[in-house]
Amino acid sequence: MSQCLNKLGVTDVVVRNDIEFRHPVPDTTNNLINAYGVDMTIFSMTTPTSISAITQTTIVGAGRGSTTIPANTFRPGSVLKLTCFGTIVGGGGTEVVLGLYINGVVVLTRAHTYNPASSGYVGLASFGINTIGASGTCESAYMFTSGPAGGGLDCGDASIAPIAIDTTISNSFDVRFNFDTAAGNSLNTRILTCVLAI
Repeated sequence: MSQCLNKLGVTDVVVRNDIEFRHPVPDTTNNLINAYGVDMTIFSMTTPTSISAITQTTIVGAGRGSTTIPANTFRPGSVLKLTCFGTIVGGGGTEVVLGLYINGVVVLTRAHTYNPASSGYVGLASFGINTIGASGTCESAYMFTSGPAGGGLDCGDASIAPIAIDTTISNSFDVRFNFDTAAGNSLNTRILTCVLAI
């Protein structure tokens, strides 16, 4: 910023237009890396999903972006977070199974007792990168909570040992779910987003 006198002898403030305003910019590796470490929403679901399967089925529908991370994107300490909201309708059965997947391979899964109910639900799944490279490692965890009507469901789990991940290749992340019986049950996901913090 500089100053100069105008015709009335009053000092004007002149704002320079050559000041660089630092905006997040892509790294040279690929366009997902942000040089300033800003969280980025890399996927937002636009088509709700509904499942009642008794086998593990993805809750991720069509949307803008992708839950696949390009090769060499991750850094030590990177975190991928999938957050979802919707409704769960219980018509029978006593058990649900949640699973986290990388490239179609389950890395964390657990069965939970379910007291049939119809209510809203909130889910969160996280993957944290410890080390990178062909022999990289990560940790994973999830939380799932539904309303108290009829007992609801409040559960979560976390990996107890490092999970192998090759960060030199692209990696696809997924959240899957199933009931122990399809009769009258459904999990309806209305909103799902994926945020990457590098």
